Amino acid sequence: MALRADRHDYSRAFEKHYKAYCAWNSSGHLESQSIILFYCVECGLKFLLMRKLKLYKTKDANQSISNILKSHDLINLLKELHQNRFSFQKIKTKHDEDVSLTEYHQMRRYCIEVKSEKYNEIRKQYDENLRSVAQWIYEERWAKQ
Repeated sequence: MALRADRHDYSRAFEKHYKAYCAWNSSGHLESQSIILFYCVECGLKFLLMRKLKLYKTKDANQSISNILKSHDLINLLKELHQNRFSFQKIKTKHDEDVSLTEYHQMRRYCIEVKSEKYNEIRKQYDENLRSVAQWIYEERWAKQ
């Protein structure tokens, strides 16, 4: 069973995860830092979507939005918020599997290595793009409250 979060929970989670991410020091692992960043962005996007739709509780969302709010699919969240300026290429793991943004948190959580240096550069770009999304969320979150 998935726990329900409301708009306030997502806003608070974004704030806490964003602060933790920004305060990260070099002694921590990059995989852990990436996970915090991913979940920070996920919570922030869900907050912005709920605010845009004037939803306070996830149970008030229609089925389509409810499915998006229950997922880790940042691509669909970005689409719902009309944010197509952020792009993410696929990454190939050492197991020869393609990873999109939807699975990225799993790759980082399980510390799965990329196939080659080329994909390591793409992974770095993911984190840079996620940082940009987090910064945009931060600005949007405070701009309209």
